[in-house]
Amino acid sequence: MSLLQVVKNNAVLKNRNFRKLLVGNAVSQLGNWLFYLTILYFISSYTRSLSLAGFILAINILPVLVFGPYAGGVADQYNRKHIIVLCHLLIGLCSLILGLRVLQETSSYKEIMVISFIMGVGTTFFKPALRSSIPNVVKADELSRA
Repeated sequence: MSLLQVVKNNAVLKNRNFRKLLVGNAVSQLGNWLFYLTILYFISSYTRSLSLAGFILAINILPVLVFGPYAGGVADQYNRKHIIVLCHLLIGLCSLILGLRVLQETSSYKEIMVISFIMGVGTTFFKPALRSSIPNVVKADELSRA
């Protein structure tokens, strides 16, 4: 069965807004993994310190511990679409700044730590907003499939 047939036979995947949400999440996840790989490569190549690379990735996860308990409440209280878009813009801007600084070879590990933390904040608020917006996009009887 081809992917096109799966989409045609699955009512949830026929939903245009759900497909947008699904593709957007896939792109976001790919971007996160590329960020992690880039940080690991950059820090380990230039400083030869895997512990520093691990520390920077831990800083990226720190916002989940600090802001995670509040992120769901924020997603419930405010417009989820706006949260998703703002978080993506924040993460994208940080990625752009980090990429340019690395290409110019002017970035320091302290700067990378700050950018990593900010990207972690964006991801922390993005995920609950995305997950809680699924019931707004699909019908109640399709919710379990979504």
